[in-house]
This record gives sequence, structure tokens and C-alpha cells, in this order.
Amino acid sequence: MEDIQESVIVLDATAFYAGLPFSSAVLCYTSPQVLEEVSRGRGLGTKVGALMESGRLRIVDPDQESMNKVKELAKQSIDIQKLSKADISLIALGVFLRTLGHNVTVVSDDYSIQNTASLLGLKSSSVMTQGITKTVKWVVYCSGCGKSFSKDIPKRCDVCGTELKRRFGSATPV
Repeated sequence: MEDIQESVIVLDATAFYAGLPFSSAVLCYTSPQVLEEVSRGRGLGTKVGALMESGRLRIVDPDQESMNKVKELAKQSIDIQKLSKADISLIALGVFLRTLGHNVTVVSDDYSIQNTASLLGLKSSSVMTQGITKTVKWVVYCSGCGKSFSKDIPKRCDVCGTELKRRFGSATPV
């Protein structure tokens, strides 16, 4: 008999703001950090509470192994510079749920979240934007002296002191 995976969606704050979980029948997950972002504004606290009570929304902390995996890959792709703690927890939750046998789709309009999720082999979907069409690996460089950085990236160049920037490195279609 074939193993059937349960499809779940992992929601970023933009999915809540767009109203996605309130009209979806699919089981939804998010991290406590994203829930904190959503609960702070836009009057969604009551609606989110109702979703949790109905069992259609589960708040789960990812395990440390999944967190470490996301951080390591995000450092390699240079997306780490654009990802918040909530963003990292969201992607790690997707990785964690996949290890539990779920078919996971991460829903976010954040390109760095989508890029990192895709590099980790997770499906992603956007709500209000087109979403990514290719995964990107970035290069961090100094616009002052031209030095490139790939590991232990500081905020400023250790040669000339200029604030570092990132540019397109390589891409792979999603």
C-alpha cells in the first residue's frame, strides 16, 4: 500500500493578512514567532483564536535540528541577511513537518523565505505576489574596494569600512 502524505500549509504573516487561513479547509501551521507578529496588529487575534479552537490552525515550534539546517543553508545562499527570526522559524517548521511525513507548502510573499524554502526542497506559494521563478544564490561584496565575502560576513568591509551589498550570483529554475 502506498504511503499517503497529508498536505499541510505553513503560513507566514502575509497569508493571515490576506485572509487565506480563514477560507481554507487545509490544515494550517505556523510558528509562535509568526503568530506573535500577526497578533500584534490588524485585529486578527480573535479570528486566529477561532481557527486554533477549531483545530484548523496549529502553532508548533520546529526542532533545533531543523532550525540549524535552515540557518546553515541561508548562510550559504546569503538569504540569512534578509531573514528575521520569525522567517527562519517558519521555514524550519516546514522542514520539521516534512520529516514527520507531511507534504508541505510554505505560503509567503517574502522572496527570501521562498528562495530558502525552495533550496531546502520545500514547495512555496505566494498570496499577493507572483512568487519566485528561480532560486538564487547571492554574492556579498564591497562596492568601495570590490572585495567579495562568502563566510562570516560582516556588515562592513574589513578592508575599507564600506557597508556591504549583495548582488545576483547564480540561479536555478524552480
